[in-house]
Amino acid sequence: MLSALTEEEWQGPASAAMATAATPYVAWMITAAERAEQAASKAEAAAAAYETAFAATVPPPQIVTNRTQLARLLATNVIGQNTPAIAATEAQMLSATTASQYTIGR
Repeated sequence: MLSALTEEEWQGPASAAMATAATPYVAWMITAAERAEQAASKAEAAAAAYETAFAATVPPPQIVTNRTQLARLLATNVIGQNTPAIAATEAQMLSATTASQYTIGR
């Protein structure tokens, strides 16, 4: 860019002095642009990882519903009549969290 300006449009000692003075700034801008591109690439990767983890996470309302149901079953399990339902509720939660952990861990 500077060479085109100093060779075609603007010639002479002032042109050479300007090119000499501007060269470090051009180099700095190129380096800054490269680093910004690397940072953007890393930010995109982090955002993609977050989106994957968020999508794989068991939604809090599902957890609340499951734990509320479990508490109700436990509170009314006087003679063990709710034991199969308690086991099923626990298995449902375990299945959801295991699937989530598997997806996030990949």
